[in-house]
Amino acid sequence: MSDIGKIIRVNALPPVGERETNVIYQVAAPGAATYTDYAIDANGDLKTHAVVEGSIPVELSDDHVSISDLDLLAEGIATQAEFNSDTRQKLDLKLEIPSVEGNSQYFPKIIGLDDNGNIAKLPAGDLGKNMMNADLTNTSARNHTLNAPFSISTLGNEYKISGLPNKNTDVANFQKVMVQNSAGVNAIVDNKNLLIGTPQQMTEAERTAWKTAMNGGWSTNTMSVAFITPPVIDKQDRNSWITLRGANLNLNPATFSVEIMANDGVTSLAIIPNSQVQLYSNGLDLTFYYNFKNLPLGKYKIRLWNGIAYYVTPVTVEVVAVLDVINLNNLVWETKLFTPNTPDVVTVAGGSMSYNASTANKTFARENIVVAALKSSEFVSAGQNFIMSGTLRLRDDALSLMNIILGVINKNNTLALTNNANFQISINANNIANNTKTIFGDNLFSMWTSNDSQVITNWSIARNNGLFTVLIKYGSSINMSTRIGIDEALSLVCYINNTANNDNTGADAGFNIQSAYRF
Repeated sequence: MSDIGKIIRVNALPPVGERETNVIYQVAAPGAATYTDYAIDANGDLKTHAVVEGSIPVELSDDHVSISDLDLLAEGIATQAEFNSDTRQKLDLKLEIPSVEGNSQYFPKIIGLDDNGNIAKLPAGDLGKNMMNADLTNTSARNHTLNAPFSISTLGNEYKISGLPNKNTDVANFQKVMVQNSAGVNAIVDNKNLLIGTPQQMTEAERTAWKTAMNGGWSTNTMSVAFITPPVIDKQDRNSWITLRGANLNLNPATFSVEIMANDGVTSLAIIPNSQVQLYSNGLDLTFYYNFKNLPLGKYKIRLWNGIAYYVTPVTVEVVAVLDVINLNNLVWETKLFTPNTPDVVTVAGGSMSYNASTANKTFARENIVVAALKSSEFVSAGQNFIMSGTLRLRDDALSLMNIILGVINKNNTLALTNNANFQISINANNIANNTKTIFGDNLFSMWTSNDSQVITNWSIARNNGLFTVLIKYGSSINMSTRIGIDEALSLVCYINNTANNDNTGADAGFNIQSAYRF
């Protein structure tokens, strides 16, 4: 081992060629009273590793002592030069602190580190940009500001935002909605502007469907009324039935109203209680009853409200002091029986008729055969408007085909045991095992009765400028039909079918005309 002798204090370690051998240089630390020892052996080798700026020509000097560390020797590093060479190779793999600005075009890689300390190059373009592949969670409030346009294309995939606060109880402060134009640009508008502008974007059919849906599925199309029947009411203390015929009259039961208006169509005189109004799903008819006794003589219009808009009828109903009554006592009746001149079968006088089934006229049977027919003399001239109302009655038991039909007929038609009525009301036994019967109005609509042997229904027939209205009322149910009819002079006609009389209690029927007048 080298014998190192004297100690030399210097301010800086001399260069390699100028150092003494077997000495220790103590190099003073600048500005401090401390020293660093550097041992030089007999060969001039530095025993202590030194890297001192300016003391050697390179940062790592090869002129150092031989390597004696067993781990380094195992790696094949036996000299300082070999150690330095290995160190330089490792240093070449280190990154310098960047001092210039760059971009991903010229610097497309960054360094990644795994959990074990291993490193790898990663594409710079995928990091910090493709945030959609990351599950992001913030732990404090964050703000993002766009200084340029920004877009997200879902390519048809589901895109949703969940967990937003519910502000149904604070709509006064939340009146903005997000909308999008045809280019896909999102924006916000006031919700009222959106609602007001929506109908302008719809077709007429879509607007109609939208209005109907907003009105609970009921019509919001423009209402119209072409006829009011009867158009004339006498000023009496009784309820009078009024029928409107038009279009889009299927009003919402929850929101509609019917009012009596002055002839100016502006002044409301009376509101009809909804319980006195009958609505029909066909949208063509509306019926109500009202006592006109407190209204002055004159003409009145009807105003309807469908939940969306008002409509005032252009046609009127007139309240008069006295009606042009048809004198039913002047009617002359012709009777035809299955067995002519059978006594005690038909009794008729004026506007009333009574029929009693008799085996003398026809043997009782379950058969659809007319056994009695009646026709009156002319009760209204050609083209003359009229309205007539009354009751119709049938008593019969189960499993029978008996019926009674009352209607009108051209006065020139011949009476026969065949139903030739043009407009009619009827009560029909149903040929079933109970007493339930069916009431028909003009054969266009029907209603079932309760399980009673005797059924009485109210009816009304009117002609108004060629338009016939037939109405039937049973209990709280009302049905009505309106259609174009004959314009000739008319007679009344009645037909009665045979009874089975299964309970041996007999069967009977009849009608009673309570009012009839011209207008």
